[in-house]
Amino acid sequence: MIVCGIDPGITGALCTLTGKVISFGKLYFNGNDLDSSQFKSTLTGLLIADCEHIYIERPIAFPGQSCVSTATTFRNYGRMLGLIETSGLEFTEVNPKDWTKILFAGMPKPEKPKDKKIRSLKRAWQLYPADKDLIVTDGQADAALIAYYGQSQN
Repeated sequence: MIVCGIDPGITGALCTLTGKVISFGKLYFNGNDLDSSQFKSTLTGLLIADCEHIYIERPIAFPGQSCVSTATTFRNYGRMLGLIETSGLEFTEVNPKDWTKILFAGMPKPEKPKDKKIRSLKRAWQLYPADKDLIVTDGQADAALIAYYGQSQN
């Protein structure tokens, strides 16, 4: 089964998971706006590869985040959803609390934002030790963990 996990943030990524084999795609932005044509090309590639399901993290507004930043995040997310839906690929929006509760069970809760990123990387490296060299950003780690979560839900 081929699934895809997407961390839709500006530093996010796309992870394709086939069993235990992972590969990553980059999310392209023009400034802070999603490059819709690049994202559409990525979705076409997923269709060709017979991707069965996309799991995309639903963004949340963070305390202290500016109104402009929040609006940009949700606008890009809406564009992604529209393109995914028109591609015909099956998808599920994943609440961050749902996947993190399961995948970070038993791990200490991070005190600082930087610690969250490190925790994601550590967990992804635990699940995919052979691919540790591929998982170099927290966006890639989160995308891999979202894909893993989605695959485990079936």
